This record gives sequence, C-alpha cells and structure tokens, in this order.
Amino acid sequence: MKESFETACDYLQANMRELSREDTLDEYDINVQVLNPSDANEGGETSVGLLVGIVSGILDRPVRPQTVVLGSMSLMGELVSVSSLIDKLQLSADSGAKTVLLPAKNKEDLPKIPDELLDQLQLVFYTNPLDAASKAIELE
Repeated sequence: MKESFETACDYLQANMRELSREDTLDEYDINVQVLNPSDANEGGETSVGLLVGIVSGILDRPVRPQTVVLGSMSLMGELVSVSSLIDKLQLSADSGAKTVLLPAKNKEDLPKIPDELLDQLQLVFYTNPLDAASKAIELE
C-alpha cells in the first residue's frame, strides 16, 4: 500500500500542470489512513484510487457518490489491468457501489463478467490516471 501511495504522489508531482496547477505537491500536507477491518492481504492495486483521492483533495471536489476506483499504474502512468476483476466487482456491488472506474485494458474482460453484475454496476473506463480522476470527480 505504501508503494502505491508513493507511485500516486510521484506521478501527480510530475503531472501537476495537467491539473492547471502551478504549485507542487510539496505545498500540500497529504495524509492517508488505510483501514483494513477484514485483515485483507490485498492493497497493491490501489495507486489510481489513491491518486484520485489526492486530486479530489487538491481541487476540493468530492468523488461522485457510490463510486469505486480500481486499478494500478507505474511511475510513468502506464495502467495495469485489474486482476480478479469479477471478485472486486462483486465486492463493490455488495458494498453499495453504483459506478466502478476501470482501466481501459479491462474492456477485454467484459464477456466474462456475469450479467447480474453488469446490471448492478455502471462500468466507466479510463485511459490514464488523470482521466480516472477527471471521471471520478466529474471534471468533464
């Protein structure tokens, strides 16, 4: 999880101008508290979600309600397909999500997703980390 946070911060630091910001991340105090009530072993695929949260705070705009952001990225912003997608979508639906943002690379997994999950969730695909932030906080 710490690695994901550092990746999100490093990527955002290098791309602050795309948010129309002249400042740097050094001008912000960023604190993240992660709760793990079920002692889950996962957490490595959270860098895009963490980036969305940081952008939301910097721009003082909330993430749209009942939205889950799935995905991870490299330092250069290259997106990685979400693994165990059906399980994560089911968990999202069971937790009350209505919208799930996914890397465009996961479009190839659509035929594998059960129809009942597709009926419950609106899947929104993003092409880069800042596109995910834009869609999550409705900057479009």
